[in-house]
Amino acid sequence: MNYDDALRYLYSFANYERVMPSTYTATSFSLDKARGLMSLLGHPERGFASIHVAGTKGKGSTARATQQILAAAGYRVGLYTSPHLHSFRERIRINDKLIAADDLAAIVSEFPALVADFERSYSTLGPPSTFELATALAFLYFTRQQVDWAVIEVGVGGRLDTTNVIQPALAVITSISIDHVKLLGDTIPLIAAEKAGIIKRGVPVISSPQVAEAAAVIQAKAKAERAPLALVGRQLQIEEGSVALQRVEGRRVPVGQQFRLEFRHNFPRQHAELQPLAVTIPLLGAHQRENVATAVGAAMLLTRAGVRLYFKDVQAGLAALDWPGRLEVLRDEPGAPLLICDGAHNGDSARRLAETISDQQLYPHRKLLLVVGTVEPHPADEIIAALAPAADVVIIARANHPRASDPARLLAAAEAHGQPQASRLIGGSVAQSLALAERQAGADDLICCTGSLFVVADAREAMGLAGAVDAVRA
Repeated sequence: MNYDDALRYLYSFANYERVMPSTYTATSFSLDKARGLMSLLGHPERGFASIHVAGTKGKGSTARATQQILAAAGYRVGLYTSPHLHSFRERIRINDKLIAADDLAAIVSEFPALVADFERSYSTLGPPSTFELATALAFLYFTRQQVDWAVIEVGVGGRLDTTNVIQPALAVITSISIDHVKLLGDTIPLIAAEKAGIIKRGVPVISSPQVAEAAAVIQAKAKAERAPLALVGRQLQIEEGSVALQRVEGRRVPVGQQFRLEFRHNFPRQHAELQPLAVTIPLLGAHQRENVATAVGAAMLLTRAGVRLYFKDVQAGLAALDWPGRLEVLRDEPGAPLLICDGAHNGDSARRLAETISDQQLYPHRKLLLVVGTVEPHPADEIIAALAPAADVVIIARANHPRASDPARLLAAAEAHGQPQASRLIGGSVAQSLALAERQAGADDLICCTGSLFVVADAREAMGLAGAVDAVRA
């Protein structure tokens, strides 16, 4: 079995990232399949120390930042995230190296026998899904590669997510907002309860700043599980007035930002005192400061689990932080419009994006041209409502995805939120929509491509910025 064969095999199972069945609900799913797979494989999830990361927004960035910090401290650190932009290999990496195609194929070649054994042993459960097999793949790889730590990002929710078979040393919960309502519930408390389902008995937890309803659920769950809870914004704060933009001559857009983190006296620490920490990150946006603060807090809490960590490691890891598709500048050249992309996929993310790109210090522009496409079941109307009022031109794109939203519906949403008819356009594919935006834009304008990470992936590939791109796609 080669790499392409391995992908075809994985994608031959139920793939809920592509087609979401109506029977997939938070109340009807269980971890039985995941536990069965782990048992048949000899429990690879027990072969490494882990950090579990859940949340609506920022969990990928926070997971990557945590991995970078630990790697800078000299540890061999696995990272499991989803979805990917261009290659399935992006989901599974150790430090900065993606899983090799041959290694992935070698492990997946063991799966036909595994699945046959699973269906004999657990005949009432039905076959595993693509994500369940991908998680088994990641856990086997990390165990066989003898990683010191693995940072594991939840796929959807938390309580019933396949990854929740691990027994982590630390749970991390990033910002929670409305998303995946058909799976997790249609209120913040319901969604927060699913995310907080990763909290285990006695296992420390750190939470990003949350709205009051989410914070209350997390605090109650932590108390019930006797899990020590640290809160970014309370025990660990971003020092007011400390933010400075990092600029390079010839670039219109800053290349990063610097800020200071302050550890309060009640931050659970290994040592008597932690001085304020200045960090520089090559990512923009106020939300990334919260994500990074959460990652720093997580890493510092791991010192209680024996991790050797110095501030210089934290600074070095964050200075090298990369996470494509999140407020990423695709082009910043003289004589051409700025081009950026961001995977804002729900209303709250879109509101933060609108606020960020309206800041002329960050993204100087005369007009804003928005290229937007969404994927169901993300709330397209909320995304359009947040972004359309800030845009001079809205171009509707269709992502290369089976669950791509109907462009006509997005166009109607733009109209409903005040976008003039002459400025509402349907551009076709993401590449075609970007080309249309280029024809409409002047050199002093800003083009922002957003609405889904699948749209972002299409934009990066259209601009020739993708690295390895899989020949086989789901």
